[in-house]
Amino acid sequence: MADKKSVGHAYNVDFLNVVFAASSLFLFLSVIWMVWDDFDRDWKKTQRRFTQLELQVTQAQLQQAGRSVDRTKLTQLEQQEAAGRKNVQANQKQVDDLQNKAKDIDVLLYRATVVLEITRIARISASREMIASVTPSAKNSCDASPDRLVRGSTAIDSMRAAAPAPAVVAPLGA
Repeated sequence: MADKKSVGHAYNVDFLNVVFAASSLFLFLSVIWMVWDDFDRDWKKTQRRFTQLELQVTQAQLQQAGRSVDRTKLTQLEQQEAAGRKNVQANQKQVDDLQNKAKDIDVLLYRATVVLEITRIARISASREMIASVTPSAKNSCDASPDRLVRGSTAIDSMRAAAPAPAVVAPLGA
């Protein structure tokens, strides 16, 4: 333990705190000084002045251009712009009408598709019922009984009843 005390500067905490505080203060001040020196360069002042002059020149050119505009030509162009806007509004109404018609046609197409699918399912179901009603008696005998024929015609009538209505098909052009 006596050997460790011989290195006195490493274990003097008060002295180490003072050294750390002084070095921290020196580094902090040097960083602040570097940031300020970087911000306050001579060429940056020149650049700011040039930007201000460029702004003034651009404003002067804008005023000169405003004074040199032909007023009759300007009013003519404004009238053309107004006519163009009216044309756009008129065409927008036509576009809206066409879009509404397209939506109506989409609704009709959807309804016709649903009716078609329902009809297809009904026909498949009726044909399966007809096959199911005919098949067991066909196994037992080969003659066509009137009862079996009536059931078959009933299935065909139900398929015809499930067909789409002419009111739905007519708007589609069928």
